[in-house]
Amino acid sequence: MGTVNLAEDAGLRFLAFGSSCSLRPPKLMDWASAKKGRNAPESRQPYSVSKLAAERYLLYLRDAYEFPLTILRPFNTYGRKETTSFVVERIVWQMLTQDVVRLGDPSIVRDWVHIDDHVRAYRSAWGTRERSGKSLTSAPAGSERGRIGELVTCMTVPGRIEWHTLPKRPLDVPVIVGDAGKAEALLGWRPIVGLEEGLQIAVDYWRQKGEVSASLLPPSLTHHAE
Repeated sequence: MGTVNLAEDAGLRFLAFGSSCSLRPPKLMDWASAKKGRNAPESRQPYSVSKLAAERYLLYLRDAYEFPLTILRPFNTYGRKETTSFVVERIVWQMLTQDVVRLGDPSIVRDWVHIDDHVRAYRSAWGTRERSGKSLTSAPAGSERGRIGELVTCMTVPGRIEWHTLPKRPLDVPVIVGDAGKAEALLGWRPIVGLEEGLQIAVDYWRQKGEVSASLLPPSLTHHAE
């Protein structure tokens, strides 16, 4: 409803909407091409259901009123500084504060994008606002690909890893990867921060932050790979 309220604001001249890569089937593809029903969006979790609903409403406004719109479907972002609710920050937090690191499935594959690159993708979208009301721009913000297990090996912090000790999310997709070429072609965007570099930045930040308040850790340690 927040998205609907923003779009309905009479003074809004352009909207860059952050959707989700989870709306695509689990295989490599051009995330901006959905011609004749090919690679049609899927929604397998409550989060992606809400994103799909918002996209459909925004596309209605685009088609009916030439609403100026750019839709991005970002991949998994890491490098946040105020929460440990997401997988990379959760791994780092556990490694720095606990002797045992409890994680889910190490074989889960995602494309990862550092938060600085993610922000640049949204800023790049503003350059499309003059033509965006005419057609959908569904641009990924993908960076480097890696399994959850591979992320851990890049982090030089202590802690014994215990895999498969967190419950799986229902209908979780094992592989979500894509092609960032469309984002470069349409937005002039490409990732700058490499995965190994970005992970070390995240580790250094949380180490320097010192003791992390327990309130930052969600009550449930359910594996969350968004």
